Amino acid sequence: MSRWTDRAACIGEPMEVFFPESNADDKWHAAIDVCSRCPVTRECLALVMHLDDFSDRYGMFGGLTPSQRASLRESMRRLPPKSKEATRG
Repeated sequence: MSRWTDRAACIGEPMEVFFPESNADDKWHAAIDVCSRCPVTRECLALVMHLDDFSDRYGMFGGLTPSQRASLRESMRRLPPKSKEATRG
């Protein structure tokens, strides 16, 4: 069985595409293009969202820039916690 990373569209792409020198919004176009055709963006995003905010300040993961992931984390923090009843399948 292959790992999800083996199916990632970023394989073989230059690292600079996903880790530009600047986090300016205009530097992400190439990475967004690659991620938009990737079959495993959900898995990629799930992997990086397990990092803390400090460890996740660079690079494009799961189709999101660092600032987009920070906004997503903030939104997730505002969600009410799941009740124990809701988590029992």
